Amino acid sequence: RAAAAAPDGSPERRSLEDESSSLSQRTRQAEQDNATIYQDPVPSAGALPRLEPKLFVKPIRPEEGLSSAQAAYADAFPALLPAATAAAVTQFHGEVHAKLHDLSTRTTSDAEKAQKALAELELPQALEACEADKRLPARLVRAIAKAQATGGVGVLEELLSACTALEKEAVGAATM
Repeated sequence: RAAAAAPDGSPERRSLEDESSSLSQRTRQAEQDNATIYQDPVPSAGALPRLEPKLFVKPIRPEEGLSSAQAAYADAFPALLPAATAAAVTQFHGEVHAKLHDLSTRTTSDAEKAQKALAELELPQALEACEADKRLPARLVRAIAKAQATGGVGVLEELLSACTALEKEAVGAATM
């Protein structure tokens, strides 16, 4: 039916016709082999008895001590993995775990440092106080005025670019 739906001469139609012809030839060959070798007629599909389902694998509980997540990812076929590959995988997992642990530790440390720095500057409390009267604390106003009097952000940017240039010059001199 599918071959008839495809346009005449199309590659799809030719492919379907070739497959149909191949299947017909295989069926004739199987019937001939059955009649001459086994001497049993090929039964129709309706004449075959219904196959009853069989249990191939007995379910078992995961190993004791494993969490459900560990049991779900437990390697069921360790013997299929070459020893060198298994060692490389184990090493990779160890390196990934170590890097993640290091990142977690550094993140926690950085967060604690940031909280400490904010607490030393009394910024959280100062900002909360600003919300009430919409004014910065006098201490912050004086610090801002002092920074602006010495040139403010522009001077800081100039100093930073001068430091960056000096650093490049020092690195260049050190590599000579």
